[in-house]
Amino acid sequence: GRRVKKILLTNYIDHLNGMTCIGDDYYDLDKNSNLGWKYKNAAKHVRCINEQLFRSKSGYYIIADIDNCYIMIFKGSVGEWSLYKIYPMSCGKKGHSTPRGTYTVKKKLSYFYSHGSKCLYATQWNGPYYFHSITYNYNGTVQDGRLGQHVSAGCIRLNKDVAKWIYDNIPKGTTVKTV
Repeated sequence: GRRVKKILLTNYIDHLNGMTCIGDDYYDLDKNSNLGWKYKNAAKHVRCINEQLFRSKSGYYIIADIDNCYIMIFKGSVGEWSLYKIYPMSCGKKGHSTPRGTYTVKKKLSYFYSHGSKCLYATQWNGPYYFHSITYNYNGTVQDGRLGQHVSAGCIRLNKDVAKWIYDNIPKGTTVKTV
């Protein structure tokens, strides 16, 4: 219910009403500059990627914050990474944890079926683990559209348009760090 008086980031990529930072947390803003989706500790990740000289074989680097359920896509190179995109995600539920570590993008599938669901725009980052869309029924209707929760069998679920952007733009060899 807090209203932001100063918007720090306007017209941020894919965040039409801008974003703001309060402490180490980033927030999407609605059209009235009210706080929306919270990306807890996002500013720490932005600092860490350059301070610790993270490397990737491509011009992109992905950090998935499992505890706080969001994904950050950086563009640049070692010591010069800039936050390019940030989105809510869902990841592994209890007993099906999303693995933590440093991985690389391997292969891509336009879709696959798993656990009675259809998953679209899948980008593999570790063995059976993918970035992919929310889940759909076989007839194309949304089966589970929840984001920001631990509800998957271990993969990282995203809005369909975000999964498609990753599928279309993130090259094989890109580093993925899940924390």
